[in-house]
Amino acid sequence: MTGKTAVITGASRGIGLETARLLARKGYRLVLAARSEEPLRAAVQEIEAAGGSAMACPADIAVESQVERLVARALEVCGRLDVLVNNAGASTGGLIHESSMEEWDRVIDTNLKGMYLACKYALGPMLAEGRGHIVNILSIAARTAFPGSAAYCASKFGAYGLTKVLAEKVRRKGIHVTALLPGATDTPLWDASPFKPDPARMIPPARIAEAVLFALEQPEGVNTDELVVMPPEGVL
Repeated sequence: MTGKTAVITGASRGIGLETARLLARKGYRLVLAARSEEPLRAAVQEIEAAGGSAMACPADIAVESQVERLVARALEVCGRLDVLVNNAGASTGGLIHESSMEEWDRVIDTNLKGMYLACKYALGPMLAEGRGHIVNILSIAARTAFPGSAAYCASKFGAYGLTKVLAEKVRRKGIHVTALLPGATDTPLWDASPFKPDPARMIPPARIAEAVLFALEQPEGVNTDELVVMPPEGVL
């Protein structure tokens, strides 16, 4: 049992939920965040029924006051913050000239601003302790252009740059930062997309959770800067 505390955003479904399940089995105390309160509390109940330790903290990571409260709550209840898994995400499709500012803002605010805010507030306690690990779950779209996904690609390219800058800033201060770039993964993020591949060809979200754990379990003196996890067929 690790006794470590992990904050996971976007934890009510998909990769976030699978990561929560896996880390709970490994003995992490979990603080789970998502906008949808009911499925978030269902996730906590499931984890606790299996013997794990978890608490729900509903939050919109694009709202600074809610992110600040999330981190403060983790410290108040658990006394420490060892791991941040930035997983919350949003997507939209369509050509730029057919898109709306509302769609653009929603995707950029969630995928880029939200990641920035979570890192901003998690870093303070991590730096004070001289330890910690941030895993930013990005996408292969962080370095591959996909037609019809301008907002999503722009947000992920930006989040990739943010992750790389952050890693260089804190690597000599005891903080590990990992960029995790999954290929097409079978999560609810695809539900509204007309371009969804056959789920049988996609990565199960539990495999991405295992990649998160792989990064977290590296021995002392080693950091996994970047992980790219793809379906066997590559880009779908």
